[in-house]
Amino acid sequence: FVNPITDICWSCLFPISIGGLKIWPSSRPDTNNPALPVCLCGLRPGIAMGFWEPVRLADVSMKPWCFVNLGGMKLDPGFDIG
Repeated sequence: FVNPITDICWSCLFPISIGGLKIWPSSRPDTNNPALPVCLCGLRPGIAMGFWEPVRLADVSMKPWCFVNLGGMKLDPGFDIG
């Protein structure tokens, strides 16, 4: 399984900004936030934040249907793919 302490690039989360205020600057590009930190989405109030987050996880294996990030779990799709 993925170790959240050592296997995640925590420095990739930066920069962090709330509204137009840069909380933790970085050399990486930041998202464009509105100047005011409070925003409205329909009738729901929220806080405009900018940060990078992991969206996808690439699972690379030499054995078909073997998922390394799931502890080596193997699935059987019901057909032989060689």
